Amino acid sequence: MLEQRDPAKEAELDPRITSEILDRAFKELPREKSLTPFKVATRLGIPISSAKRVLRLLESKGLVKLYSPNRRNPIYVPQATPGKEQPVKAAERKEQPKRARKQRKTSK
Repeated sequence: MLEQRDPAKEAELDPRITSEILDRAFKELPREKSLTPFKVATRLGIPISSAKRVLRLLESKGLVKLYSPNRRNPIYVPQATPGKEQPVKAAERKEQPKRARKQRKTSK
């Protein structure tokens, strides 16, 4: 039987994730447009594996939402707050009707 992973427990077990790093992550990262493990790792100065754990922790706290669940490079976006619009995936966009082109007059 598969055991469900607890992001908070994973973050506690990683010695590279200190309380200072978590505080910075909670304050700075939800303001970004999009988040990837590479962006988080470079901003916080931690390895990418630890950055993935931080992102999973932020997701479990409800601060960010998984936008593209790619195994290698997941993309997260901040949760929608009142007055702020959430980005829409291409598949969820409504197709805009195409406007008819104006006919050119031809000269004879």
